[in-house]
Amino acid sequence: MPNLKGAIDRLQQVFQKDSVRDSLWMIGSKVISVAIQAFYFIFVARLLGSEEYGRFIGVSSLVGIISPFVGLGHGHLLVRTVSRARDRFREEWGKALVVLGWSAAIGLVLVLTISYAIWQKNFSASLVLWAAIADFAGVSMLDFTESAFISVGVAKRPAQLKVLFSLVKLSAVGVLLLPGWRSAEMWAIAYCIASVIPAGIAFLLASRQGGWPLMPRKDTQWELQEGFLFAIATSAETINAHADKTMLSSLSTERATGIYGAGYRFVDVGFQPIIAVGTANYGRFFQAGTNGLEGTIGFARRLLPAALTYGVIAAIGMVVFAPVAPMILGSDYQESMDVLRVLFPIHLLGAMQYLAADSLTGAGYQRQRSAIQISAAVINISLNALLIPIYSWHGAAWATLTSEGFKFVGLWSVAAWLWRKEMATKRSIEPPMENDPAATWVETADEPADGEEEAVSNNADD
Repeated sequence: MPNLKGAIDRLQQVFQKDSVRDSLWMIGSKVISVAIQAFYFIFVARLLGSEEYGRFIGVSSLVGIISPFVGLGHGHLLVRTVSRARDRFREEWGKALVVLGWSAAIGLVLVLTISYAIWQKNFSASLVLWAAIADFAGVSMLDFTESAFISVGVAKRPAQLKVLFSLVKLSAVGVLLLPGWRSAEMWAIAYCIASVIPAGIAFLLASRQGGWPLMPRKDTQWELQEGFLFAIATSAETINAHADKTMLSSLSTERATGIYGAGYRFVDVGFQPIIAVGTANYGRFFQAGTNGLEGTIGFARRLLPAALTYGVIAAIGMVVFAPVAPMILGSDYQESMDVLRVLFPIHLLGAMQYLAADSLTGAGYQRQRSAIQISAAVINISLNALLIPIYSWHGAAWATLTSEGFKFVGLWSVAAWLWRKEMATKRSIEPPMENDPAATWVETADEPADGEEEAVSNNADD
């Protein structure tokens, strides 16, 4: 059966590609992590109840908005630099960790101050403090170690660490089995411990894999301005994901926050495969970006069918799965079913956005990407402020969908405009065809620059 043999051979060739293997590792770890997280999320939501869970979600969402500024985008700079120059790992790793340390301290003071301004009489210093340490010292460090592994082309290890992280958090739920400990504050303490321990293990493994960090020299170029662009873009994304829950907590009721937060938790689960593929291929976008948007969009085209297919399947799954949500969480979360139905197109929008966003970043257009994402965040906050007091969590959902739609249109429009501009520039500087004085200018692909050919060829056929 020659056709069957040919199909098997082609399938084997596909699975031999690094990009496919890395994506499968990431997706596999996400599937296992999501399954584990589903258990501890259900336990936490049931044991705390909608009001206490709403308190925790309100605080953790605020912490999540500030969290991207912890490290000032140096995880992204680490991937960009080391994916192109492997010998710079120890120097860049040291810079990233120093920035992570002092920015985490500033972030801790900032989140305590903002929390008090928002909640005042309902302000809980213990809840805010433990939630912030969990994110800044735990989750942020884990993200930095993931960047360290990705920068040296190792996707397997961070995938495994994600599973470990989820297992430790699941074990932390045991604290809430004690009746007197069922409060947002006690869960914040347990969550903090369960975040910091895996982060410490991840740091040791990343340093062993790539090299122990070097302390920055006096003449070190910090690239804070460029790092800030990455940080503010990530923060804008986080605002789109979490501002609605923080604003619900202050403009509506704790119960509404708990219901919406529980429903959105299922939405987060659906985003995991998108994040997995994006993480696995992030370094490759930078490598393809040596040829500008022509290279990154060409690479994105190869991922487009999978992104589109997943987005459609996820949208259908949201509608079909919606009635199951309250069965899992309990009658206290009955309205969470409606949250899923309203937000059903969100994964399709997210999958398509990521291709345009990483194409811009890989080609050196982070500033333009950040501008679109910041604009979307402003739209999100404005609509939340307008709609939540009138429509409660429904207003938050509509604000989220509007901002996500704006990002989808904005990112692809900017990418298309810049790509056409690059192509026009290339045509204008190319010489006429030899021995044909009447020849028109023709479009040809850029040749890799000296020293870049190997990096690009390695990535292009992944």
